[in-house]
Amino acid sequence: MPDRPGVATPFPLEDLPGAVWLLAGPDRRVLAANTRACAHPGLLGDPDLQTAVAKVLATGEPTRTGLGGTPPRVAMVGPHRDGDGAVTGCLVQVVDIDEVAVRWAVGAAQSRLLPATLPVVPGYHLAAHYVCATQADRAGGDFYDALSVGEGRLAVLLGDVVGAGLAATAVTAQLRGAAVSALLEGESVDAVIARLDRLAAHVPGAAGSTVCLAVLDPARGELCLGSAGHPRPLLLTGNGVTEVDGRVGPPLALAARRPPAHIVRLAAGDVFVLYSNGLLSAGALVESLRGVPRDVDGVCAHLVGAVLGGGPVLDDAALLVVQTEPAMTPPLSVSVTAAPEQLATIRRALREWAGRIGLDTDELLGLQLAVGEAATNAIEHAYRDREPGPVLVSAEVRADGDLVVEIADEGEWRATDPGENRHRGRGMHLIRSSMDELDVLRGPGGTVVRMSRHLGRGRLADEPAPTESAAGEGDSDSVDFDVRPGHDSVLVRLTGILDAVDAEVVHRRLQQLSRAGSAPLTVDLSGVRLVDSTGVRVLFELALQASAAGGQLTVLAPADSLAHRVLSITGLDQVATVRAL
Repeated sequence: MPDRPGVATPFPLEDLPGAVWLLAGPDRRVLAANTRACAHPGLLGDPDLQTAVAKVLATGEPTRTGLGGTPPRVAMVGPHRDGDGAVTGCLVQVVDIDEVAVRWAVGAAQSRLLPATLPVVPGYHLAAHYVCATQADRAGGDFYDALSVGEGRLAVLLGDVVGAGLAATAVTAQLRGAAVSALLEGESVDAVIARLDRLAAHVPGAAGSTVCLAVLDPARGELCLGSAGHPRPLLLTGNGVTEVDGRVGPPLALAARRPPAHIVRLAAGDVFVLYSNGLLSAGALVESLRGVPRDVDGVCAHLVGAVLGGGPVLDDAALLVVQTEPAMTPPLSVSVTAAPEQLATIRRALREWAGRIGLDTDELLGLQLAVGEAATNAIEHAYRDREPGPVLVSAEVRADGDLVVEIADEGEWRATDPGENRHRGRGMHLIRSSMDELDVLRGPGGTVVRMSRHLGRGRLADEPAPTESAAGEGDSDSVDFDVRPGHDSVLVRLTGILDAVDAEVVHRRLQQLSRAGSAPLTVDLSGVRLVDSTGVRVLFELALQASAAGGQLTVLAPADSLAHRVLSITGLDQVATVRAL
């Protein structure tokens, strides 16, 4: 009795993997079941499953249990409630463990084949998402990519391979790799699709796959679009939402003649949407997007949330959204006087500029760390024994997606006496950990620190929501103390930014609280947004002082935070106890 008419279920049972029953009442009557459940009625009689059902009916709490037999299975049982929240029955799902393993393997392989990040290219904003099909025999086969192809142009592609499983995932790797290689060699849209036609004719399982490819050229106000059997992309303009017109050719390797790529007008601020069949089958996309703001993250989140709805996914769903900027973000240029308090000015300028070019939170924190270290070096070393001069910070994103930053001064660095402070020298190490390349150019007119990093924006699925402390522009740049004395030790929770501005104040206060290292001290950095090498130097000095005086320093930091990363890179755990929260 698959999906008995008139019975309200959370979603169609037929769409769920495995055998699924809806049971009602203490006698556990079967109200509805999917086809697979009807084919295996004996599974409901398993003693372990019956025990789990009784537990859920009694407690209202979901549970799971393993079932004996071959193949091995796992049963998941959840409460079914009426409109008042009372438990009236339960939903039972029994899945072969082999099926779960296959879906996991396909999803993991598919995720590894997709780009880990999207490029940050001047003039564009991008977002993407991929959802693996719920059932293992339908998962795998979608792919997408985006890359700069020179002269301010951006190429985007999205495809769907025939079939599913690991075999389809292997085909996606070959098709995507061939397309990217051809685009990097400068081939036209028609030439790239022709190459994919030839490849699909020779790769088993590739014939019949679909792909949509576009090259956006904002300078000319157009995009060049080609499609081999793929759903028509969408275009969100100031006038509304439409499917892009133009002939769609047959799927790959199935065309005797293929229509040429065509030109579509593109205005600044327009949003271009590529998607796969998994979204096409979920509903009317054009109607769904009416009234949605023209913003890549908003469009992507809306299609994933409102269209897919969080229920079972019948087919893989891939989505790639790109928007051309109404106006190009100019390079950053900020000049300050060489003084520690100016570090906050530099950070604010970086934060505002990074927001305009679309950097995510991780990229921004890494940029602030590297630039802060270089600026601190210029402030401390360039103008010793003379009036402080200027420190100039400039940054730009080049067409290839590389972020290039320069920190320049007009002073003359004096070599540091090795015995002056044995805890210096970690700043360059932190810069290298955050950037791909680093050069220090010294000359009679001053010193230039040049650094670069290839940028990539996290896919929507992988982006954590920025925390208030990480992203809030109104947060204090100073350090605040929350002291909590204990019976055996003192806990100090720091919030804000620990850098050269407040390093000496923090050092003196923590020395007092630890009684010059003789008393145990715990420093909690969970509220610290940024800690640089000056702050690390303070912690090293406190740790060594505690070791000599018979005390102990313990430092706490969230496991995935920038503070924990900095402490790990600099080796603080060799002289103090460092614990991840």
